[in-house]
Amino acid sequence: MGATQQPRLAMRPRRRSAARLLLDATVRAALLALALLPERGACIDNGLGLLPPMGWRSWNSFGRNVSQRQLEDVIEAMALPRHGGRSLRDLGFSDVGLDDGWQECGGGINGGFHNKAGEPIVNRSRFSDLAAMMKHARSRGLTMGWYANNCICSETEYVSPKEITTHYAGDVRSIIEYGFSGVKVDHCGQFNNLTWWADLFNESGHAIMIENCHWVGWVPRYQEDG
Repeated sequence: MGATQQPRLAMRPRRRSAARLLLDATVRAALLALALLPERGACIDNGLGLLPPMGWRSWNSFGRNVSQRQLEDVIEAMALPRHGGRSLRDLGFSDVGLDDGWQECGGGINGGFHNKAGEPIVNRSRFSDLAAMMKHARSRGLTMGWYANNCICSETEYVSPKEITTHYAGDVRSIIEYGFSGVKVDHCGQFNNLTWWADLFNESGHAIMIENCHWVGWVPRYQEDG
């Protein structure tokens, strides 16, 4: 007698779970969105931002009640060796960000905190010497970031085109003179044109990290006409 043939088992197709189907659909939608993106984009190519920046920013700890003394204490803490002889700086957390609260509210034109030359007016009772604070940070191997288009006493009353452009230029000039390595541009005032910020820094030749804090759906967009 011949060998008994074993019956073939019908293999049922494996059913994918609803979660897997949803995941597959999400991936396909993401790939389609990438395919539909414009072929060209605009960015600042200054050698910065190649890796995600890491550090600390004052708002999360002190809010509006921030001072130079507090930031200098933070600078020391980030450079202090801890367990294993390594500091936060050694682990890559190398930037200290000054957030809102540095300005002299009402000290400038249009009820704001910039003078006629567009220069920001610093609250000297809180920050007596920003240049010295920057020097302190650099001596500890750290960088520092500035904060612009502030939410506390936000500036929204500028109408003259000359005053507006002067304001942007004054901020950029001051950031460079103080020696900041980055700037967080918030969304509360009217000075949130990232293209203008980028162009002014590029023209200066000063490499700087621009942090976009345009919440409420505001994002930079590429346009053919600039």
